Amino acid sequence: LKGDIESLPTEFQAELSNAGSKLIVVDFSATWCGPCKMIKPFFHSMVEKYPDVVFIEIDVDDAQDVASHCDVKCMPTFQFYKNNEKVFAFRFPAKHVLSVFCRGGPNAFSPLKDLI
Repeated sequence: LKGDIESLPTEFQAELSNAGSKLIVVDFSATWCGPCKMIKPFFHSMVEKYPDVVFIEIDVDDAQDVASHCDVKCMPTFQFYKNNEKVFAFRFPAKHVLSVFCRGGPNAFSPLKDLI
């Protein structure tokens, strides 16, 4: 787990660039959000299950500029990035959706790209 980003969108962009061609999964959440608390242990368990995926947590209260830059409207929001591009996003705590897209690797998103 990469940890929290609490700075400007430039720090977020740097994390995307540093990941290279790896899949990045970003969890936008808040400490007061009930559904965020429910999915957090599952999100953390994904780190061990998918070592080739970069997982990042962003607290929207600590990094409002990043949340705004990424167009986060509700929590939890999960965004998936590959090669500096957002390739998929969803806005509810669905463990099965998170698992499917982490497991699919880079090819999981090609049919979805036109829908984003």
